[in-house]
Amino acid sequence: MKTIIKITFLAISLCPALNAHLEKTRLTGSYLGQNPPGLTPEVFAPEIISTDAHEFSCCFSPDGNEIYFTRMNPEERQNYIMFTRLTDGSWTEPVELKPKK
Repeated sequence: MKTIIKITFLAISLCPALNAHLEKTRLTGSYLGQNPPGLTPEVFAPEIISTDAHEFSCCFSPDGNEIYFTRMNPEERQNYIMFTRLTDGSWTEPVELKPKK
């Protein structure tokens, strides 16, 4: 019985941290919820678009609902075109665009 109480307490205590993490990774609004471009350079969407890999050539669709960018895998020295879309108010996880066969 004590084990069940401990597990329940642990689960309840972790809920706020898990919720904060999910809110952090759930990107909403224009520019992935980032500040609009200004005069001071800032890292764009850390850990989502800007990662430890080398990202470059970011562009938005004319309506601002899609973002395309290039990510280079440092180990392979291979470039990948990545894509994310604003769907139902939230941005999708960036995925690699693959050619249709």
